[in-house]
Amino acid sequence: MYCPQCGAQHDDGALFCPACGFKVGDAKANESKTEPEKEPVQEFMAGTVPPAAPAASGYSKKSVAGFVLSLVGMFCCGLICGILGIIFSRQGMRECDENPNLQGRGLAVAGLIISILDVIFMVIAIVFYIVYFALLGAILL
Repeated sequence: MYCPQCGAQHDDGALFCPACGFKVGDAKANESKTEPEKEPVQEFMAGTVPPAAPAASGYSKKSVAGFVLSLVGMFCCGLICGILGIIFSRQGMRECDENPNLQGRGLAVAGLIISILDVIFMVIAIVFYIVYFALLGAILL
């Protein structure tokens, strides 16, 4: 016999189609109905929570943003971009840890390291300028 739903071949005494799960035990009754019955899986699943959407794949956007901010911080706006790079890189690392389908943990780590170095160098530069101008002012007076 053949399944009236999908056309797959099945045993004469089978209650359900092995290919699609359609009820074929009473094939004549199924053929006379105008509306096909729900598959057993759908009847079982009725009223339950639908399955979750598939996890996103690709690169973590926060990891990429953290890395880019760290690179921008090397050349301009070091303190601001460095702090933002630390925040975004850390969030990107957390995203990659929570979702194994996401890539970009290496970018997040690199962005975190470069951002920390940006902040350290900018703090040293600010302290240097303060000390330099304080000493220059003391010498000139």
